[in-house]
Amino acid sequence: MKRILRVFFIIFLLVFFISCTVKFNKNNNSYTKLDSPSIELSNDTINITKVSNANGYVIYINNILITTIDSLTYDLSYLDDGEYVIKVKATSDNKNYSNSEFSNEVNYNKLTTFNKLSAPVIATDGNGLCYWDSVSNASSYRVYVNDKVPFTLTTTSILFSAVGRYRIRVCSVSNDPLYSDSDMSNEIVIVITEDEDIELISPVITLNGNVVSWNTISNASRYKVYINDEVIFVDTNSYTINKDVGSYDIYVSSIVIHNNETYESSKSNKVTYVLSTNKLDSPVVTLNGNVLSWNSITNANKYKLHINNDVITVNLTEYTLDFEPGTYELYVTSINDSSDLYTESDLSNKVLYIKEKEKLATPNIYNDNNIVSWDEKENCSRYELVINNESFELSENTYTLNIQNTIYNIKVRALSNNKNYDNSDFSDTITYESYVKYESNTNSLSRVGEYYEALGCVDRTFPNVSNGGLSMYPTYLTNMTSLDLNDAIIDECNSLIASSTTYDSMDSSGNLYLNGVLTGNKLYKHSASVGLYGGNVSDSEKAISKKIIITNPRLIGNYLTGLYAPAGEVIKIEISSEDLNRCGNISVVIGQAAGRNNVNNIDSNKTFNRMPILTNIMNVNSPTTYVGSFLGG
Repeated sequence: MKRILRVFFIIFLLVFFISCTVKFNKNNNSYTKLDSPSIELSNDTINITKVSNANGYVIYINNILITTIDSLTYDLSYLDDGEYVIKVKATSDNKNYSNSEFSNEVNYNKLTTFNKLSAPVIATDGNGLCYWDSVSNASSYRVYVNDKVPFTLTTTSILFSAVGRYRIRVCSVSNDPLYSDSDMSNEIVIVITEDEDIELISPVITLNGNVVSWNTISNASRYKVYINDEVIFVDTNSYTINKDVGSYDIYVSSIVIHNNETYESSKSNKVTYVLSTNKLDSPVVTLNGNVLSWNSITNANKYKLHINNDVITVNLTEYTLDFEPGTYELYVTSINDSSDLYTESDLSNKVLYIKEKEKLATPNIYNDNNIVSWDEKENCSRYELVINNESFELSENTYTLNIQNTIYNIKVRALSNNKNYDNSDFSDTITYESYVKYESNTNSLSRVGEYYEALGCVDRTFPNVSNGGLSMYPTYLTNMTSLDLNDAIIDECNSLIASSTTYDSMDSSGNLYLNGVLTGNKLYKHSASVGLYGGNVSDSEKAISKKIIITNPRLIGNYLTGLYAPAGEVIKIEISSEDLNRCGNISVVIGQAAGRNNVNNIDSNKTFNRMPILTNIMNVNSPTTYVGSFLGG
């Protein structure tokens, strides 16, 4: 009985220790990472190798998480034309396993628009051989003879020897699915006759407008067109006349080439083509603001704009008027300076244009302590500044007030010497109360050795709102429904904070630098920053300029500024070179951080109800430094 009890006690101890071990692993978040899948591309489908203990696969396209699937294939045919890089992670809903590393990458090029092959240019040697040059990317050629069923050749020539008349066309064909068939080639005619049968009939020609045409001669391989003293050879039974003004006598003969000998029929009947000049139509002109426009006139290639006594030639059917103030009478005529067939039109209808003087834009006025400034205005030569009804004319756009413990009512307007512009309206009136600052003994200001001076408010520059392209981000204080995106969100968070691999500084516009070199990235407001820290900063809030003074600085620890950095907005920090050298190193911390700047992150295996990394730390290493955070804080 004691032996049985001893065995039972040993079994109990084993169960106890095994239970403790499992519990230990659970509390220490020990997970087994899944094996990385292997992927390959087959036409428009990604095939994934099965990974043990995985029940899902996360699809990334061009580094953007697209979806999670539970099958081993993924169809890419829905994508638009373009170049894509595909990779996959294995995932599991078993809490003992974490997501795998990325698979291998495959490149997917989507192309639904095809390249059309070039059409062959065919010719004959006069002895029955039809030939053409090889067409790039063509694998064969489709040959059409006398509009019968075509046949295919892989060579670039064909010989006709039987007596007959052959009308031949060819198109290029490719086995490559990226190329479509070419357009049809030019058409040639090959006539094979017995030597004793060579007898050509003269065509009968007619004239319709500027097109001369004739009946087809059965054994003719081409035709000879006589236009006055000019001779033209054609393969068809018509010709379009494109001549200058004049009178032209036209004849046509038929030709056959046999055994390198040319045989020509007698000339056809004569037709006469007469081309005379035509006056172009007059445009109809309209005025909309300072844009003059008119209808396009058939056969006109330019237009003359008549402005009082001046003339301007233009190619378009509209003209933007940029004149000095005054009254202008405007007409338009149509012309064709490339052909003698057309003469200039009569004047169009008259349009009256009156240009008034333009009023200068009203300046916006600002006050920074006792320095008044305003934005510069285009075409302005000077400014009128009015302070308590006393007027000053200034060429600069700043003015320093003489502090006299009084209230100043200040406004400004822009003035111009340019005859095209009137003076602007006065700006809004701003009020400034001056006072004498009381200088305290700094040694008794604060027990922590820190105090500040409020220097006033400045306007803010609002950033673009964007993100890294994931399908979902955490919303503050609302738990996400899945852990699938956790790794990708953490990766994106790491790309948003300053580090030795992302960026270590920025300029006043938010452009990011690493080791003094532009990274090509820029600070923006991340969409997941909305609602962080229990609320949002109103766009109507002004930015604060604050001077911070630290007496007897300590070696370790942070100094709180009492300031909030809105997400995506650039903060300017200024320190004298002397103080910077004395400090040696200053770090600026934005966001949620514990003592000694330890960040308060959320692990990837936990449910996110905010972005997991909120802290951004940047160094001050020059008298003027710019810092910021994608998430604010």
